[in-house]
Amino acid sequence: MYQFTDDMRTDIKHIDNQHKELVDLVNNAASLGIANPSKEDMKKCLDFLGQYVIKHFGDEEKLQKESNYPNYAHHKKIHDDFITTFKELYADFEKNGPSPKLSFALSNTLTSWLITHIKREDVKFGKHYATH
Repeated sequence: MYQFTDDMRTDIKHIDNQHKELVDLVNNAASLGIANPSKEDMKKCLDFLGQYVIKHFGDEEKLQKESNYPNYAHHKKIHDDFITTFKELYADFEKNGPSPKLSFALSNTLTSWLITHIKREDVKFGKHYATH
């Protein structure tokens, strides 16, 4: 199980709260892979992720624009790439239904996002935001 740790903290309260929700989602996705998920459980997980991505990315990008974040274009591209990956996962689900392969791909994608994006990119933005 993953936990929200200090090295994930941006010190932007609502962004950190959203990241805590994502940690819960990662843990849920990992448990789906173990449990051979039902179509309903997998859809619920994917739908939540889709809603989360729209809200969270929009919130982050708004703050980045407001604070004239110099890495905004790069950060937005990373978000856009994640959205593309998410759409591919969702399309796979709609075409083939739940599967261990899809659960594994979803879990890996979200885990990678926690490790690489939040700990590197979002924390870097948090430091910038704190000074503006």
